[in-house]
Amino acid sequence: MTQSVNRLTFARHGGQCVLLLFLLFFLYGCGGRSVIPVYTPPSTPQGTQVPQGTQEPVIPEREIIRPEPGKDAYSGPAAPFYRKARAFMDQKNYSQAELMMERALRIEPKNGYYWYTLAEIKYGEKQYAKTVQFCLKSKSMAGNDVKLLRLNEQLMEKAR
Repeated sequence: MTQSVNRLTFARHGGQCVLLLFLLFFLYGCGGRSVIPVYTPPSTPQGTQVPQGTQEPVIPEREIIRPEPGKDAYSGPAAPFYRKARAFMDQKNYSQAELMMERALRIEPKNGYYWYTLAEIKYGEKQYAKTVQFCLKSKSMAGNDVKLLRLNEQLMEKAR
């Protein structure tokens, strides 16, 4: 009989126990945080002047990565794949050329000439939307390389 009474008591108060445990865990999670102070620059009181010749601190801009000058498709660790891709393109074997360029891009993903060559392959396959897409990618890697920028513009005009 005492076991059935204990079960009835737990059944009546079990939901309250679970709710109490949940509330304790919730409050524990909320209470352990510290406040992070926010930096506010010191201000000059009214009536004071900033001395002449002092400057605001210069905050450097984000570094812009540009391709190395003179770097083209014929130099670098992925150049053999590029040359093979060109040979396949000459034979109009665009699927093999694409495979070679994908391998080259895995090695040198920031080489704009490789992206341009992949765009040429897509143009040969008559996939003009992808041609433009890869030309834009190549242009983003070109930096100040006027030759590569011009090549991309010309190919995009042909693809449109």
